[in-house]
Amino acid sequence: MLEIILILSLSCISYANYYIKDSVKVNKEELPEIDEMYNVSSDAFEMLNNESGPVYDKNSNGGLQTKLGISLLTSELASENPYVIEKIQTDNKDYAILTFKNYILGDTSNYHYNKEEGYYDYMAGKEYYSPILLEVDIMLSEEQMRRGWDAEYLGGYQFKEQYVSKQGYKVNIIEGTQINNQMENYISEKNAIFVADGIRYTLRGRTSIENIKNIVDTMEYKN
Repeated sequence: MLEIILILSLSCISYANYYIKDSVKVNKEELPEIDEMYNVSSDAFEMLNNESGPVYDKNSNGGLQTKLGISLLTSELASENPYVIEKIQTDNKDYAILTFKNYILGDTSNYHYNKEEGYYDYMAGKEYYSPILLEVDIMLSEEQMRRGWDAEYLGGYQFKEQYVSKQGYKVNIIEGTQINNQMENYISEKNAIFVADGIRYTLRGRTSIENIKNIVDTMEYKN
């Protein structure tokens, strides 16, 4: 079964009054509203990018945020993590997508970097079948605000619930529906999606709904 196809629409058109700007959908079903995105400016994206396209940085956790000079939520569970792989995708004008692979390790272990493929191999744990990935979507312009920025999950996904986090964020939980009976202790993928101060955050990984909620509750600004 195909588990995921994630489409991020960077432009959209409102066809009816019920259209929700920056909506999140699962297989064309519009989910409950979360907080609204709005533009956050930073000249640092242009300095980091190059003519060949997106920027790829392999740093320790926190290096990318320091370079950009943007205040982002972070989790204490991700501190002192040597296996984070950081990526920027941006047009230096309207949008930026920051991806932090292996953001939270949980009880996964035995990390080994594959130089040819550019990722880490690892051993699944009992509570975390995979590490948690963090994706951060940032609008850089008022034009992008006017267009909106929808996210749609297609294929093997279902909406589970919306709840309000400890910090007061509206959080949508989406679960992968794939089942693999050949893998012992297989845990389905969970996605927690919320917006804080105009920036959209997605935490994604194979763990329990309770664990993904607990991670959201640890997301705070560093002093």
